[in-house]
Amino acid sequence: MCENIEEVYYTKQKIKNRDPEKGMKLGDLALHTIEWEKRMADGDDLFTKENIRAANKVLDSFIKNLTQDSGLTEKEIKKYVKQVTLKLNKLNEKYDYFIAV
Repeated sequence: MCENIEEVYYTKQKIKNRDPEKGMKLGDLALHTIEWEKRMADGDDLFTKENIRAANKVLDSFIKNLTQDSGLTEKEIKKYVKQVTLKLNKLNEKYDYFIAV
């Protein structure tokens, strides 16, 4: 797995493999949608099963790409970060901007 990757840069945003304050790992990215599911269950109509499932699919693909090979180059990692960013942007637009900043 990509344990040796400490951070990835794309434009001015940084994605860290581990957040020292939260103790999170790269593989925990998809867990963020659990909070969306809780909000949906509490009546927040911003989230639906469909948009959460679509976001999970994109995040799962991203994680799979980064963890399939521990010898990824910086260029390859940046490519995957760009892909996931663009896919999430499209989902956000498609589902009426459900991903908050």
